[in-house]
Amino acid sequence: MNIFEKEIMRRVKEFDCSAVYREHDNGVSVIFDGEIVAEIRDKKIEKIAELGEQESEIFLHIRRLCANVSNYCTSYEKGELMLYNKT
Repeated sequence: MNIFEKEIMRRVKEFDCSAVYREHDNGVSVIFDGEIVAEIRDKKIEKIAELGEQESEIFLHIRRLCANVSNYCTSYEKGELMLYNKT
């Protein structure tokens, strides 16, 4: 599991969702109220067909979350190493 996936797993709780990591394809299933609302794989999110109004709204929040998490994970991964100097 990479940094992005770990962060998504942690952050979806903000929307009363849970997440399940799938080792066989390195994906994350996001679950709201017992129903899968999104599948996330390779920093891309897919909506599950036939979502109700509330689930569709949750999906939009999760999609924005994925974009934000992807941005800061990419910045972290590509950023320069910061050294701590004890002086």
